[in-house]
Amino acid sequence: MRRAAILSFTEKGTGLNLWIGEQIRRESPGMTIENYAVSRFAAGECRPFTSITELMCDLFPSMDGILFIGAMGIAVRSIAPLIAGKDCDPAVLVMDELGEYCVSVLSGHLGGANEWCREVAVCAGAQPVITTATDCEQRFAVDVFAAKNFLSITEIGKIKEISGRILEGKKVGAASEEEISGPVPDGLRYYPISSPEGAVISDELYHPGSTGTAEEAGFYIGYDKTALPFQTTLHLIPRDLFVGMGCRKGTPFTQLADFLDRAFRERGMAAERIRAIYSIDRKKEEEGLIQLARKLRVPFVTFSEDALRKVEGEYQGSAFVEHTVGVDNVCERSAVLGSGGGVLLVPKQAENGMTFAVAQKKFRLRWTWQTPAPLDMADWE
Repeated sequence: MRRAAILSFTEKGTGLNLWIGEQIRRESPGMTIENYAVSRFAAGECRPFTSITELMCDLFPSMDGILFIGAMGIAVRSIAPLIAGKDCDPAVLVMDELGEYCVSVLSGHLGGANEWCREVAVCAGAQPVITTATDCEQRFAVDVFAAKNFLSITEIGKIKEISGRILEGKKVGAASEEEISGPVPDGLRYYPISSPEGAVISDELYHPGSTGTAEEAGFYIGYDKTALPFQTTLHLIPRDLFVGMGCRKGTPFTQLADFLDRAFRERGMAAERIRAIYSIDRKKEEEGLIQLARKLRVPFVTFSEDALRKVEGEYQGSAFVEHTVGVDNVCERSAVLGSGGGVLLVPKQAENGMTFAVAQKKFRLRWTWQTPAPLDMADWE
């Protein structure tokens, strides 16, 4: 959760709005919180609004999370026309104006609403209310596992079938090209493809409609979107690519997206593998880069020129770039820095004032998906 909005509709709600905003900022210093209140009750840092419909049109596609302080009906009616899908909707919570309950309403798993609900409830001293079945039953949730391990889900519609089978007490298969540490959760039968156990499915891996396993449904972790180890296979692609980008001021989003898309297709790399977009801090308001990251559903992170200059390694330096922004190379240095010291997989590529580079770094996957803390750099190999 990087950016969230808190909305309130009454005088009492505005007081809670301002207070809970400060609590969240204190507990999550890297998170940007924007406070909004109905005009007649706006106070302090709260930005006034008169139309919730117009405000939601602006906030819903741009925020990672939205917390309504007020009636559930107001929240539901205001977001209903904007809901697009669990892979792109922001996390939505509702809290009563007394701060007694915090309810996870939308994007509980992929959007992180359930986890954020617990965090906000702790900050406010409220009771978290979470209704998703896998959470209530304390069962393995493949979408939460994917989010915790930076895995991109390519077929959102298959999540329901995987979760449904687990809730029914049926075994679900898990085939992985990557090593996964920790005890295998209940409800799964694990096939590590690189091990002898994986031989059960290895010969059948690329043959649609055939499987050597007892499970009719399961998920596959790897880079081949044609792999079908199960009759119904959900593909989870590791986000192991870190993209550094630079561009002329005002470069259109469509031009940046086309440049990156063509380059990835030419190299046979899936865009689902992108973990984040990185650049120099003077580009933090560059709308084209912001929209590109939003389209890819990844963070857009910028670094200072001093931080980029300190990145060790040999890079394609440019005297003009150094004179303009203070560092000889933005795309390669930011990609390597963002990856935490990964390998430069694609060196600087340039076209019409745009540049990009790609660094790769694999990380260890963990079955312990319930951990409340996100994976950090200690989990990188």
